[in-house]
Amino acid sequence: MTGRILVLVMLVCCSITDLWKRRVEMISVTLVFLSGLVTCIAECVSMQTLLPALLPGILLLAFSLLTDGRIGMGDGLVLLAMGFWTEAIEIWLVPVLALAMAAVAGMLFLRQRREAELPFVPFLLAADLLLLLLG
Repeated sequence: MTGRILVLVMLVCCSITDLWKRRVEMISVTLVFLSGLVTCIAECVSMQTLLPALLPGILLLAFSLLTDGRIGMGDGLVLLAMGFWTEAIEIWLVPVLALAMAAVAGMLFLRQRREAELPFVPFLLAADLLLLLLG
């Protein structure tokens, strides 16, 4: 439960900076990442358990590199940090729901401006909250 609270605090902090400054606030991401890493080492979590939960973040980081940053590196780091504290099935659902929400928002609000950037972390927050509420 403590880990989920850390993730929510991180997502709120990062959503605020992503909306206002178009960048991800790395202090909270680093704290959540390092606390998750230390906890997994202390609890001897196997790579077979951990890798499926970290893979969405790793893939998003790879897409960021392949697209020369059009997909933000910070978004991938947020998802990677979430992977330490979120169940594997849920961490795969969060970005899928976030992408669906972002697509709808893009169609509604960005019709005229095709090259406009849409901050992604607020959609990760919304998707995570939705999954938490649905249980």
